Amino acid sequence: AFLGRLPALALSDGSVLLFSDGSLPAALDAGERRLTVHPGATLLVAAGDGKRIVTGGDDGRVVAITADGRSETIADEMASDDPSHYLAHASKADRKGRIFIDWLRNTRGATSVASWSLRARAGAPVAMPVRWSDLAKIEGPAAFDLAAALKRAKTLRKDPWEGFATTKQALPKRSSRR
Repeated sequence: AFLGRLPALALSDGSVLLFSDGSLPAALDAGERRLTVHPGATLLVAAGDGKRIVTGGDDGRVVAITADGRSETIADEMASDDPSHYLAHASKADRKGRIFIDWLRNTRGATSVASWSLRARAGAPVAMPVRWSDLAKIEGPAAFDLAAALKRAKTLRKDPWEGFATTKQALPKRSSRR
């Protein structure tokens, strides 16, 4: 990938190698720099747009690297750009009215459950697909035990996720902070 004219390699050991583009005088040119952006983790994917390289590792982090060697996790960037709407740390006390960018769910050993599956929690609640309009009526994540899930499945007139796969939407434009 290239950051402007600067060649860069994303390496599987969790680092990114930035090479000199030769535009600096020899006395100032640092040659290559190795940035560890996923310490102790494997870098799984990288993509670039010419201004930054975005990497994802098996540590669950998504990191953006610029040509000058600065790096920032996307979760931190979103929280910094719009702190009234997003946060990147797991404090439940701080979440009220904001969206937690949960990059911690992507770590080795973290699990997720498919819709209509029993969850490994007390009472074996079912991971129930719901419509946004249903959320206010539901008591919480354990609202559907097996009996309640079966009753809901029998009484649903249509799939709560109908249209989900064909919905077209766009993310809002980034702030002008950069």
